[in-house]
Amino acid sequence: MSDNLNILFVSIAFPPKTDAESLQASKVYKYLTKRSDISTTVVTTRNSSSVKAMFRVDVQLNSSCIEIVNFKSKLFDAIKVRLIPELMLFPDIESRAIKGWKKAAQLIDKKPDVIISRSFPISSALIAQKLSKYFDVPWVAQMSDPWVLSSLPQKRYPKKWSKRKEREIIQAADVLTYTSKITMNKYAKEYSGDAGKMVYVPNVYDPEHRSENVWLKKDKIRIVFTGTMPESRSPKDFMLAFRDFSEKSPDKAKDFSLEFAGQASREVRKELSKFDDLLLYHGPVSFKESVALQRQADLLLLVDNKISDEFKINDEPYEFFPSKILDYIVAERPVLAITEKNSMSSSILDEFEIGASLEPHDRSGIIKELENVWASWSKNDEVFFHRKTSADFFSAKYQVCRLVKIMRGLAR
Repeated sequence: MSDNLNILFVSIAFPPKTDAESLQASKVYKYLTKRSDISTTVVTTRNSSSVKAMFRVDVQLNSSCIEIVNFKSKLFDAIKVRLIPELMLFPDIESRAIKGWKKAAQLIDKKPDVIISRSFPISSALIAQKLSKYFDVPWVAQMSDPWVLSSLPQKRYPKKWSKRKEREIIQAADVLTYTSKITMNKYAKEYSGDAGKMVYVPNVYDPEHRSENVWLKKDKIRIVFTGTMPESRSPKDFMLAFRDFSEKSPDKAKDFSLEFAGQASREVRKELSKFDDLLLYHGPVSFKESVALQRQADLLLLVDNKISDEFKINDEPYEFFPSKILDYIVAERPVLAITEKNSMSSSILDEFEIGASLEPHDRSGIIKELENVWASWSKNDEVFFHRKTSADFFSAKYQVCRLVKIMRGLAR
């Protein structure tokens, strides 16, 4: 192997897609391509609604990005969800792209030294598994979320098939990285024979996006939430607590301004409409608009997914690492997290002293924190509202350096 490391980066979640996982992939890719000692080729998907794409999996080369053309139709997917939901779960909505792996391989001019994949979706890992075997090169599999061992409620999940495929991925990968220590420890316990190749590599922020965000008191305390709002991540519990707060302390509540921005499910939009007198809903916004809202806020609201009853019974912590926390760290504002106890979110907030975390049902605790925020605002407490922390460990530049070191150690 020459000094130049030739990397094949497999990630269905990749720009121009704008979901949270694609934004994470873009940060990793950016700092890989900044290095002169590395060449990076991407394998991803490009969505197409053409009838041709429905019946044939095609592949296109776009600069150093190989795109598997994947048929996408909201209507078609809605029909599948309604009539044959299992088709969406082997392993996910992107599974059709797996068929394009061989055509993608044929467009790769130079054999890679190492493959790195990002999942979710899990289909990325299954494509990378096939490419790793085809080229006979080592593979670093990043698993941003747990698959079978997920603490989120699952509907009609094909567990036997998923368990078998999950085991295959874990055994085939040379290194497995997890964005959450809790998830990594859970998998290390379940797959103890492979625990030695599991590494904690968290979600990241772009250090070039950091700039001083001095806090100045305004006439309102602006609480901002940005991000997607599926039913499992509804702000309803926070809003019910704020409603109680407004009834208990109307003079204080009138000093708050509540804003929500992001794609919301129909059910969540219906819930938000019940609080029209208390909040402003911006609807879906661009990433740039989201960042602007965060920087203009006084307090940033984070809402974690609710975990399944099975995990509540076993008192297991919520293991997911929401990348939104990193956006909030960059904004340099305090965070109020509505999350389960001992979650990754609460541990990060505690470690870096950037906010408070409260369980969804703890209305009195949420109200108490709102009282605390109001008191700090009334005293013009700049220290409370300007939460500047280095958090260099979560820098994309630093974590890419770690990943490159891992990949150089594997390449042969």
